[in-house]
Amino acid sequence: MENDSIAWVGKDTDAKKNQIALYRGWEKDPAAEWEAGMDEKGIKRLIERLKREQGEVRCVYEAGPSG
Repeated sequence: MENDSIAWVGKDTDAKKNQIALYRGWEKDPAAEWEAGMDEKGIKRLIERLKREQGEVRCVYEAGPSG
């Protein structure tokens, strides 16, 4: 699969929310940025949003001192 068809999802998380940035391929600017709650409803919305992406989705997260 070519890198230009990958949706890259960056997550910065804390106890209450996920801060999300979505990049497509080699784009320098995010295609979208949003917050998702850490509760069941927020996680389900995040999953449903990512299912709409075309091609492969890869997620990474910012690891702080607590993991």
